Amino acid sequence: MKQNHNSRHIINIGSILGKTTRLDSAGYSATKYAIQGFSEALFKELRDFNIKVTCVNPGSIDTHFFQDSGIEPN
Repeated sequence: MKQNHNSRHIINIGSILGKTTRLDSAGYSATKYAIQGFSEALFKELRDFNIKVTCVNPGSIDTHFFQDSGIEPN
């Protein structure tokens, strides 16, 4: 990507739990914080090469995840 002089864009998908935490989600939150940090570092490393980096952090979605998983939502 660095050798191509056209504009490029890397999009990483994180989670709102990359910005905050919740009970019983330490492992999940840690991976999402890592994606956020990785994206920010890539942004700083690649901006001089005209490569954009974005980390999208979707919020909660109304699904049956907790009912089907046996996990109690907070």
